Amino acid sequence: MYNLLIEVLYFAEFKDITKKETETFILSNNDLKELIDLLIKKYHPMQELLLDKKSDSLSNNISVIVNNKSIHGQDILSTSLNEGDKIALLLPVSGG
Repeated sequence: MYNLLIEVLYFAEFKDITKKETETFILSNNDLKELIDLLIKKYHPMQELLLDKKSDSLSNNISVIVNNKSIHGQDILSTSLNEGDKIALLLPVSGG
């Protein structure tokens, strides 16, 4: 495996936590789990948004978008990422 550069796009609460619109990360394991772990380590308040407290897996409320395509599946954290991927983590939109 080799290191790869990916870009994370922040929206809503994620943008509020990071105070950024985008950020670049270098991954060595090239999977979504590594990215989520890095995000939580750097921005601890994201843990409550990203992880399900009971199962310690990705919250069902999170939508993961990789290169403008929604990622689905039971083992979403093992999703492989590639050099230059753009990842967005989205929360449900509510309003009135």
